[in-house]
Amino acid sequence: MEARYLLETDAGALVTVVNRGLRHAPSGVMVRLNAGEAVDPSLVYFRTVATFETAEPALAWLTRSVVVGTGARHPAQVVIQFWTVT
Repeated sequence: MEARYLLETDAGALVTVVNRGLRHAPSGVMVRLNAGEAVDPSLVYFRTVATFETAEPALAWLTRSVVVGTGARHPAQVVIQFWTVT
């Protein structure tokens, strides 16, 4: 999967995010997930790698970092937790 976002920080800086990853589960779980049902996140493999672009000097570290994440799809939202790899 691939998702692209444009974020604006509280300070007004713009950050472009490209998030690529994999999401898979047994077919019955995927049917429920795609139907918008609540599914236990532990039943779904959802991993991502994010890249960032920004002109904001204070956020330049994002453009030089490897960032990985785990995700969970809920009926009304997707939640992704990110970590930088050091």
